[in-house]
Amino acid sequence: MKIEFDEKEGKLFEEIIGLYSISKDIMIYAEEVGGESFSPATEEFRHAFDHLMRVFAFKLGFKQADAKYAIENLMPAYRHLYRAAYNLLDYLSIFFRDKVQDEMKSFSGETLQEIFPDYYKEIKPYFVVEAPTEISKLRIEKDIGKRNENDLNKYTEIVERFKSYYGEIIKIKPSLIEYEDEKRKKLVKDEDEKRKNRLLQIIIPSITAIIGAVIGWILTNLLIH
Repeated sequence: MKIEFDEKEGKLFEEIIGLYSISKDIMIYAEEVGGESFSPATEEFRHAFDHLMRVFAFKLGFKQADAKYAIENLMPAYRHLYRAAYNLLDYLSIFFRDKVQDEMKSFSGETLQEIFPDYYKEIKPYFVVEAPTEISKLRIEKDIGKRNENDLNKYTEIVERFKSYYGEIIKIKPSLIEYEDEKRKKLVKDEDEKRKNRLLQIIIPSITAIIGAVIGWILTNLLIH
């Protein structure tokens, strides 16, 4: 049994296929990094599938409706997939921002400046200022009724950049830990040296005084005898 679409339906169906592929890839990755399924996106996929089933039922003759029924269901299917992708990108952007903050909070500014200067020069400004500004702008301009994937592509690029930066952080983390350990060992060593010096400053005068007293006692006894 053959399913036929008119030109408008066919074009929209092709867009739905492309958007589904993008959304599915994002969802798989989100589940991999997050360790669990993301229910809001799953719900959007379910609704999209429901609308597509209505279209197929209509096209295969299982449902009677007027000619615009297919478009009236293809459009919502597209919107649900769009929302699924957008929700997943929101989730990933928050995930990476939280992970970066968690990874970096235990390291001192000195360590980051010395070992990972790009964090303050490039990464932190992007996570804290640039990306949130871009994301806010995309949210304001978002129009799920308009079939324009440019904003979705821009958001995907932001999340890809988050992912890349997070990879850099994980890669350099052992060096940051090593530097902090060495710095801690040096600090302990310096403190030990300071304690020894303070102890010597107390002991040496005391010993000198005792020796002086002993010598004085000996000399006094020699003179008496």
